[in-house]
Amino acid sequence: MTKKIRVAIIDDDQTAIDFLTEYVSKTAGLVKAFDELDPNKGLAKLMNGSVDLLIVDMEMNALSGMELIAQIKELQRPSRKSRFGMQVIICSGHDQYAASSYQYDVTDYLPKPLAYGRFVEAIDCILWFANDVQVVVGKPMSYVLEWLPREHFMQCHRSYVINTNYVMDIFEKEITMRYLSQKVAVGDRRNYHEFNLWEMSNQFY
Repeated sequence: MTKKIRVAIIDDDQTAIDFLTEYVSKTAGLVKAFDELDPNKGLAKLMNGSVDLLIVDMEMNALSGMELIAQIKELQRPSRKSRFGMQVIICSGHDQYAASSYQYDVTDYLPKPLAYGRFVEAIDCILWFANDVQVVVGKPMSYVLEWLPREHFMQCHRSYVINTNYVMDIFEKEITMRYLSQKVAVGDRRNYHEFNLWEMSNQFY
């Protein structure tokens, strides 16, 4: 089944929030969870884990976007027991932060002023899994792979790409993933050399 992607917007510019709210409202599959001018209040609201996608500005007075993202990513570490997890898109008029932001595996970095077409392009590149409910982007697997950070995502089957940070165990041809009740199938390992090397280096055999 599919679900709507719950979007939070944090920006200390009300005009930017208004534009993004309009974009979210007219994009199929999205629903706004909340917007917030104060990043500290926004972070507190994010703690309940009811958001799938955060769109955040970089330069804010109370707390910078980079500081906020760093705190979010700390909460998302697989070693923590929290189910807190979301995708992050940065929307900023300052492109000097673009390179450094990717150390936090942000999904995309969007420029201000933001055209609606560019917004939709960013949304289309996301594959979502949340609480055993799958929301699938209508893109081929090869396209999705190009947009995922290769140090964390690997293809293990013609139908599956996994985030290796969330692998708990591999037994024969099944992978147990954190927060996912069903097993993920493993294809012929000869066809997925990168995954096979990763599996052996982590002693999943």
